[in-house]
Amino acid sequence: AYIRIQMIINRLGFSSSPNFASSISTIADLNVKQFKQNSIMNTVKLIGNVGADVNILAFENSKKASFSVATTEAYTNKENVEVKNTAWHKVVAWGKVADACEELISKGKLVSVEGKISYRTYKNSNDQMVNLTEIHAFKVEEYVKKQA
Repeated sequence: AYIRIQMIINRLGFSSSPNFASSISTIADLNVKQFKQNSIMNTVKLIGNVGADVNILAFENSKKASFSVATTEAYTNKENVEVKNTAWHKVVAWGKVADACEELISKGKLVSVEGKISYRTYKNSNDQMVNLTEIHAFKVEEYVKKQA
């Protein structure tokens, strides 16, 4: 696998970049089974502001926390006008992560969320199919900016 990847790297013209080549070789050395087990192939990290206080559902053996996070990116267009795009992400956490969210999450707080993207479909009360994208969090922390 390493040789095939190294050949692809050379064809793409990355052979002069040792950092790129070494990171690819590290990935090549990992077993595909490890990728699946550790969800390395489906990992997301968001840093954004919480849209509302966390919603907690308690079950007999566990807890579910759900909340939304807004991420905003800004750029200057051709007319030299700043444009801001805000995306909202639904975040779901279970168990101990949900317990931590219950104490940590409040509206407006800047948080870092690590998890995986999950897609699901269901029928609503009007018998319409609804597509839902969620971040299933395995780590949620308050994000504190470093002082200069």
